[in-house]
Amino acid sequence: MKRQPQKNDPIKQHFVPTVYLRNFCDQQGHVHIYDLQTMIPRHCIPEQTAFEKHLYTVVHNGHKDFGIEKAFCDLEGTYATHLRTIESGFYNQVTSNDYKDILHFMAFLYARNPSKLKIAYEIEHKLQTFLVNSLQTPASDSVQHGAMSMMVTVAETMFTELTFEGDWLFIVAPPNAEFITTDDPMDNMVFLPLSKKVLLWRVTEGIDDLRKKGNVLNASAEWVNEINTTIATTAKRLLYGSSVEVLKPHIPR
Repeated sequence: MKRQPQKNDPIKQHFVPTVYLRNFCDQQGHVHIYDLQTMIPRHCIPEQTAFEKHLYTVVHNGHKDFGIEKAFCDLEGTYATHLRTIESGFYNQVTSNDYKDILHFMAFLYARNPSKLKIAYEIEHKLQTFLVNSLQTPASDSVQHGAMSMMVTVAETMFTELTFEGDWLFIVAPPNAEFITTDDPMDNMVFLPLSKKVLLWRVTEGIDDLRKKGNVLNASAEWVNEINTTIATTAKRLLYGSSVEVLKPHIPR
């Protein structure tokens, strides 16, 4: 059964989609989570980390519009397809458009995070309060519409940032090391974890020399450890990995 957080549950403000977390599970299909606020580790299937219905559903005159949620579903499906290709080792089959699809997914991963969506709602609420105080009458659903519009704008802005400068290479972890991720996996803008075995690295210098080696770099366990430390510093509250042992070295002391 999916865990449905209550409105006062702070964890629900920090979850990322199931389609993303599935790639950081152990062999039993569990993702391991470390809560940096409570300092309590736990593990569960990705569907139980957090769940909230109709988070992106827009209401028009009392009727629910699932357009945004359907768009996310399509985006997630495309991402999952590309990731299967990558995880199978067919890196040479990843086209420039596939890269854009992946970066688009990551940009929306940033913008659709409930913690950021909450900020968008707060901003829109203040704006509508100002309009009301100015004797203007906003539509009853204008806060929701404004927040959803802001989310899309933020995602497109982040996508532009991700594609404006530099190039992206795959980094593959060795058999004795794994990547971790967080509740805000795109925040560092340099290392984007795609799974426990593969991430995208944004390169802005020495691109030509690196490209001579192809679009894939095999990392040492030491390099993976350094990358994980960078990733962990951008967590808002939660660290995710395939085991407590993988997460433990990167828990702030």
